[in-house]
Amino acid sequence: MIINLSFLSLMLAGGLPIIAMFHPKKYHYYSFFSAISCALGIWLQYRYLEVLIRKADWNAMMDIVPTLQLFLGLAILGTILINVILWWRVAKIKIE
Repeated sequence: MIINLSFLSLMLAGGLPIIAMFHPKKYHYYSFFSAISCALGIWLQYRYLEVLIRKADWNAMMDIVPTLQLFLGLAILGTILINVILWWRVAKIKIE
């Protein structure tokens, strides 16, 4: 359940700026909620690691932590990059 919510939250973090490109008047809201959604997804992943630690399931942790580190790093960079593209595009539209 936690993993599904985290995945949904991280997909929402990437999708909101894309939606905002079609509604540039409200891009601040979309960008803000994109960052909040990314933070929530990362927090849920750490919550899942806490569950594994309490269960002392070290094998599962050793399986998922290297991939989790890569995935969450890409999620952060992707969210930042797509929001920067959104802000750049909106600034370009305002100049024209």
